[in-house]
Amino acid sequence: MQVFTSEHLHPDVEVRFISAGSGYFDMRSRDDRWIRLELSEGDLLVIPGGAYHRFSLDKKAYIKVRRWFSEEESWVAFNRPDGDTHSARQRYIQQHHNDLLEVNED
Repeated sequence: MQVFTSEHLHPDVEVRFISAGSGYFDMRSRDDRWIRLELSEGDLLVIPGGAYHRFSLDKKAYIKVRRWFSEEESWVAFNRPDGDTHSARQRYIQQHHNDLLEVNED
């Protein structure tokens, strides 16, 4: 489970469908703060390649996830900060930086 709870990125788009159970996907905001997404059965999540994220189970400790691949079926993760120099991370920053959320605590 450590591979999912460590902050990491994938070079390719990550598509996940939650078919049972629930858990949390955390992603980084534009100002590098965590945004927590609570996911449960029936939810679909698409994470762009190069986006840092992590996953953790909730207190029920059960989730069943189906994943799809855009190219070859493979799962390669680059932990932070090693992924900072990966071309997928640089592409993500260029393409999506203005689309990222800012956290407003007011």
